[in-house]
Amino acid sequence: MGNQHTNQQLLKYYCSKCDTLLKTTTDGFDIDSRFSNLKEECPYCGSLISKTLRKEEVYGTATTHSMDLSSSSSLCLLPSPQIQTAYEQFSNRLTFGIEKVDSILQLTSGETVCIVSTDNNNYNKYANNILLSRLCVRAIMSNRQGGFNSHKVIFVDGAGNTSDIYQCVNFARQYGLNIKKTLQSIVVSRSFTIYQLVNIIINELPKVLQLSGAKVIVIGNLLSLFVNDPQVQIKGAISLIRQIVNALKMCINNNNTLCVISFCCSNNTKMYARIILERIYKCIEITTSGSPIKAK
Repeated sequence: MGNQHTNQQLLKYYCSKCDTLLKTTTDGFDIDSRFSNLKEECPYCGSLISKTLRKEEVYGTATTHSMDLSSSSSLCLLPSPQIQTAYEQFSNRLTFGIEKVDSILQLTSGETVCIVSTDNNNYNKYANNILLSRLCVRAIMSNRQGGFNSHKVIFVDGAGNTSDIYQCVNFARQYGLNIKKTLQSIVVSRSFTIYQLVNIIINELPKVLQLSGAKVIVIGNLLSLFVNDPQVQIKGAISLIRQIVNALKMCINNNNTLCVISFCCSNNTKMYARIILERIYKCIEITTSGSPIKAK
């Protein structure tokens, strides 16, 4: 169909607490009931959408072939369903090449997984970095090689030193990949303050995903800055972590990407870790007791 313009009724959905525009649509059926069944939070104020949703009816110009009229600054909380053949679903799995993990945990587009270190020691930090480096390299490998066939991987370093380029080189050699091409495919953004990290994830990441077409996002050591900055207030930190998680979920929904979040769950981070794990159900746990790596 051509881009025929019509002056028609538009429905705008806002968070009434912070007045953030969440969605603009011409859809004729009632979206209110769909929002009311979601446990989604506003990415800016953290309020439960089912309790703060406000709808306004306006008239404006829209293209007849487009049902979602959200501007680039608007947030679409209801992603379109993904339709895939059984082969596509199987071939779009990202594996670690570790049988114990891959037999339990299946990672596909549109999902999020946490890699959690339960003890803040050198062994767990090293194991965490090894898994992230392995995942980054396997993500850019072809489906036939057991990879994810992603042209780019976006690595947001939440501690400034989580990404390990030398490990990526080692894995590239192990899999027989071109080292230069492998490193050029991994885009690293380092954060040294909490507000740099928040700005990168909420404001910059959606733009980078649109430009790069990356199928995998890695957030390394997400909670490090929150516990190492003595000026951070717990209430403010909780709000920022909720905003980060919600922004990542929308990036994943809008771009059909896979997101991997790593952090250490210690006495200092338990409160923050709980907020993340309440919203993300797939998890790889690294521990020094019993089995060193557990997946669920």
